[in-house]
Amino acid sequence: MTAIGITALGSPAHANSIDGSFSDLAAQAGAPGGAIAYIEDGVVERTETFGSTGDGEPVQATTQMLWGSTSKSVAAAVAVRLHEGGVLDLDAPVSSYLDGGPDVPVRSLLNHTSGMPFGAADLDVTRPGTTAVEVAVGLDPELDAAGEHRYSSLGYLYLQAAIEAATGKPYADSLAGVAPGAGATAEDCSGVAAGHRLAGPFAVTAGIGYDGAGATYGYTCGSVEDLAAFAVAQLGGEKATFDAQIAEPVETGRSDTRYGLGWRVTSEPDERTTVWHTGTVPGYFSAIYLDPETGDGAVVLLNASGFLHEEALAAATRAAYDQATGRDQTQIPSAWMASAIPVGLLALAAIAAVALIRGRPGGRRAVVVWAALAGLVAIATLVVAPMLMGVPLRYFWLWEPALVVGAGVLLATLTGGLTSSIVRLRR
Repeated sequence: MTAIGITALGSPAHANSIDGSFSDLAAQAGAPGGAIAYIEDGVVERTETFGSTGDGEPVQATTQMLWGSTSKSVAAAVAVRLHEGGVLDLDAPVSSYLDGGPDVPVRSLLNHTSGMPFGAADLDVTRPGTTAVEVAVGLDPELDAAGEHRYSSLGYLYLQAAIEAATGKPYADSLAGVAPGAGATAEDCSGVAAGHRLAGPFAVTAGIGYDGAGATYGYTCGSVEDLAAFAVAQLGGEKATFDAQIAEPVETGRSDTRYGLGWRVTSEPDERTTVWHTGTVPGYFSAIYLDPETGDGAVVLLNASGFLHEEALAAATRAAYDQATGRDQTQIPSAWMASAIPVGLLALAAIAAVALIRGRPGGRRAVVVWAALAGLVAIATLVVAPMLMGVPLRYFWLWEPALVVGAGVLLATLTGGLTSSIVRLRR
């Protein structure tokens, strides 16, 4: 979607906001650009933008971005509409729509009680022309603890497949009736603003792929105006599915938050309720926060993502909602680990390089030491870290490229030391 480029966080890219308040919050969290729509009494009261698209153009209210997991709130609304129209039975098993599909209710996909894993190995794959049906029939996920809430983006991929199978049409056709202006194909989303992967103190732009089977879990696209229009319609539109989606939320393990059909439902300290969802796909972050009692809320799109920055990005969007609804503002945590870990890896590489240059890395002992160190780093990077996080190795490059670079430099330095020691030993 765009050529690779690097922006230092806190640069002039943050300086062209309409109102500095939200831009300051988002810049503090690391976003190069974004947009926010404030909803008051069920109406979009104002929209603010800041920063750059990554292509040298300022972000505007009409700038398209990928919606991340706020796509789930939209997809659940699509599913409920189809259920009300008699097209998709939410209480029927997924297998009744997909040959070989799991024997769990379609509804359980919406509230994450199907027992499916998150599904990282099958997500965020570049397959622009592939349908969800084509992907789902080739999978056989292991279901675990069905009936308990277990957040699963893979479940929403299956939801898209079930919708496609039930309607006999692309998901984009069903989406149009719920979120006009939103896109759900590679062609629809070809004009999105450049995404940025946060790498320590830098925002790196790079080509972000599109998953044709993933519109429901994250790859729906549109502008902040489009997403806000969906939110407003849900609050009070003639065909709103909002009440049905939050009517029977399930427990999530957090005492204050439950999960409905595509929405999180949080009981606030002020005894009000916030219905919300945040989302991220590589390069983008999004959020919707709504107070169904007052009709107030905030809708946010940012062109940045990062696993170690995610808490700060989410806090920035929540803080904007707090401001809009008169609550105590959420504090934005520092994403210091996002810089500290790769800097630490590079520092270790520098120490190893000094030892290699100044030392005399000959003899069997040196070979054993360098081999052990290189082996430990390789195993930790390629095997242990992905296993502990439950994600494929490629996720590290998608979500935290600075860690990959730091680990790669360290491993290369240690491998150089091993090679040099072997050469000296043979001499």
